[in-house]
Formats: sequence, structure tokens, C-alpha cells
Amino acid sequence: MKVDQRVINGINKNNVLELIRQSDAISRAELARQTQLSLPTVMKITEELIAQGIVCDYAKGKSTGGKPPKLLRFNYQAGYIIGVDIDNYRMDAILMDLKAGLVCERSHDIHAHMRGETFADMLVRMLRTLIEESGMRKSQILGIGISTTGGSEAASHPSLREYLCGWGEKGLEELLARTFELPVVFENSVYAKALGEKMVGNAANIKNFVFVDFGHEVSAAIVVDHQLYNGSHGRAGDLGHMIVEPQGYPCKCGKKGCLNTIASQRAIGERAKEMVAALKPGEYSMMFDMVYGHVEHINFYTVIEAAENGDRKAQEILGDVVRRAGGALCGVTGILDPEVIFVSGKIVDGSRMFIRELKQFIESGQAYGASRVEVRTSSLGPHIGAIGAASNVLNLFLRDGAVYDRRQAESL
Repeated sequence: MKVDQRVINGINKNNVLELIRQSDAISRAELARQTQLSLPTVMKITEELIAQGIVCDYAKGKSTGGKPPKLLRFNYQAGYIIGVDIDNYRMDAILMDLKAGLVCERSHDIHAHMRGETFADMLVRMLRTLIEESGMRKSQILGIGISTTGGSEAASHPSLREYLCGWGEKGLEELLARTFELPVVFENSVYAKALGEKMVGNAANIKNFVFVDFGHEVSAAIVVDHQLYNGSHGRAGDLGHMIVEPQGYPCKCGKKGCLNTIASQRAIGERAKEMVAALKPGEYSMMFDMVYGHVEHINFYTVIEAAENGDRKAQEILGDVVRRAGGALCGVTGILDPEVIFVSGKIVDGSRMFIRELKQFIESGQAYGASRVEVRTSSLGPHIGAIGAASNVLNLFLRDGAVYDRRQAESL
């Protein structure tokens, strides 16, 4: 079978570039050693990368008896990327460098009455403002990455339903590409977050991991052998619709007892309303006082705050979430054998109790002698979705240089 040399050259270039990106500084000889390529091949690749501005000579290394080697470093200012995360209620946009260094940020609420045209106009205005405030030239920006909540959640929310029906990913992609004359790349929100953790977070050197987002729904992304696993129909990681209580509450997917009916933000708030409304004489929960007796005003945030302040009823609710979610993740661990489970979401950010007990539950549920999985919180902070969306563009840039080639062509 004839091998396409261009493919081989592309793989070699990607391997060299990724090693440089993951190193503070590295010599050509060390690149040759780690990639098992010849030194002339490495020198040719690195000279191309330097000419493109992706890599730069950084300093001289220590001599081992001869001439000190020149060290190379990835140029994190070689370009900038816009990332946009769209969830049920908010749009979050950032402009970042290639190391996820934040240059500028903007956000805007999404309202249930918002129609497709209004949504698109608002997004365009927000991105224009972002670029203007950053002071960047268009030629410095590699592209726009957008992450959106996928699956049944998008279809059930008025704002996202209107956006999807009125535009769809393709329509919105064409609008933004035409308006800003930049490449536009879409990705499912949790997949983007996992990719962000892999590209610019704490998962760079982790071969196999699962990323779990406890948001409006519970969703997951699976990374196997450094690659995102999508499954046969693009739905791998649909953790929220794993049945954890066969006789439990009905889920909007048509089944009963899905994890979403227990561990989603809405489910936690609804469970708290039921619990407080059913308090017997002599029973107490600070959740009742927090909403001044208006039980209908209890929500997810009420539960988190009350649990962190020692309220037993709120802690009981979170304890049940830990058991159900932890049981599901123990099952996932047994099947996939990941090195790490990353967790993110407002319940992770707001409740020390939740993450502490989830770690303990998963660790205690692992069989004796089995490889232990570590539970970590995500390192990407409040802009995790937007950083993940931008990382999708970064991934394409590093993989095939298509975005960079477009930028160079514009400058000629």
C-alpha cells in the first residue's frame, strides 16, 4: 500500500509541535530523541515553525562539552482565539492567547422571550465589542469556537430551542463567518470543556480520563488514548440519562430514575421544595427561613448554601446526589478504567461537602487491588466553557495549521 508522504510529514510536524508546546524550552536534539526522528528532519520542521511564527528561539541551553544548544519555545502570542459558551441562560465570550491567557471577556444573559434574530444580533454585537476592547487586528485572530449545550436539554429550553430552530449550528456558523471573516467551529459543551482541560488545563499528560459536568443536566466526555471519544452516534458520555433509580422520578427522555432526575440543578431544587413543604411540626430547615417561608422560591443555590452552613435537610439531599452520581461514576470507572475523573459545575464550585464526599465515595467503591482513579476538580475556572470552545480552534490549529494558513494568506 502506497503511503502518502504528506500525511507522514503532517504527523511528524504535529508531534514536534506538541512536544514544544508542552515543554518550557526544548532543544532540537531532545526533540529528535523523543520523536525518534532524524536531526535533519527535526531541524527542517522547526525552521518551518519558526518562519510561521508558531515557534521561537528562546535561549541557549547548558553545554555538555560542545556548543550550547539553542532552546525552542512555543509562541503563545502567535495568535488569539475567541471562545463562546452558550448555555440555557447565558452567553460567555472570551478572547485568549494560545495558553488560555485571558485578554478580554464579555457576557450576556439569555431570556426565554428572546427570538432567533434577537439572539443572533446580540451575539454579533457582543463579539464586535470583545474584539474592539481587545485592540486586536482581525489578522491576529485564528478563529471563533462556540460550545453549546447539546441533546435533549437544548431542545427543551425556549431560548436554545428558538436558536436551534431559527438558525441551527450551520446557519449561525455561516452568519458569524460572513460577519467576522473568521473560521467558526462548533462543539458540544461538555466535549469542549474536556478538550480545554486536555489542551490548556491539567490533563495534558493524562492518556485516559472522564470529564463530568454537573450543570443544568449531568453530562460527560470520555478521552481514550489522548483522543475524545464521541461514540457511534456522537452521544458518548450521556451520563445524565443513566438509570440510577428504576422506580424514581420520570425524566423528560421518557424513562424513570435517570441521574438527571436526582443530580441536575433543577432536580436538586425541586427535591428541596418537596422536603421543606413536607416538614412536620418540630422539624426545621434553614432553607425555609432563607426564602422567608416562600417554599416555591427554593432553588439549587438555596440547597448549596444551606448545606455548607450545616443544614441537615440540605445535606441529606446532597448526600443522595453523591451516592447516585458516585455509583454511576464507579460503574463508568469499572468499564473504562480512566486515570482521572475531572468534575466541574456549580455544585462542584459551591459545595466543598459535595466534592469531598464524592471523592470518598468513589475511592471507597473501588475494588481491592484495582488501579485507583483520582477525582479532580477542573482547573479552568469560571470561563471553562468558553475556554473549551476556544481550545477546539487551538486543536485544529495545532493539528493541521488550516487556521494559520488562512491568516498568513490574508497578510500576503
